[in-house]
Amino acid sequence: MTKTKPITRLTPYLLLALPYAYALFVYGKLPAHLAVHFATSTNPNAYLSKPLFLITGLLFGCLLQAFMDWTLQGSDRITNASFRHVFHWLLPLVWSGLSLAILWRNLFTHFPILASSLYTVGISLLIISNYLPKQVQVGRQPLPRWTAYTLTLISLLILLWASVLLLTGK
Repeated sequence: MTKTKPITRLTPYLLLALPYAYALFVYGKLPAHLAVHFATSTNPNAYLSKPLFLITGLLFGCLLQAFMDWTLQGSDRITNASFRHVFHWLLPLVWSGLSLAILWRNLFTHFPILASSLYTVGISLLIISNYLPKQVQVGRQPLPRWTAYTLTLISLLILLWASVLLLTGK
């Protein structure tokens, strides 16, 4: 088991808290009930009150990150240090991006929520596809190269789709 500095383990939690600090800053401008789930037509179909969004979003994100930290710290089988770093930072980056997209969509009704979500998914898949063919666990063979190429192609198609949505204004 590798030892990490406390500041290295705490910075993802600070990144998780940034969108919620922004939400507190613009709390008065937010609607009473925030749209938190959107259909593919970008019409909202689930709502939360402002305090509930702030409390549950931050709490759930921190619990997921604590579980990721516990899993990564407890495993001696993961040998690749860069793989550890990617999975240490992947959840806070995705969670913060999606939380900010939800906040901006509630503040500005014409914010392209679908495009921002597709960008987040596409970039995450692109980062993950970089680590697929490498051996990251002791005693396991790396995945074939074609899986990484396939995931890279899928992520590039998702990024292209998001760009088309953004450029067409949908």
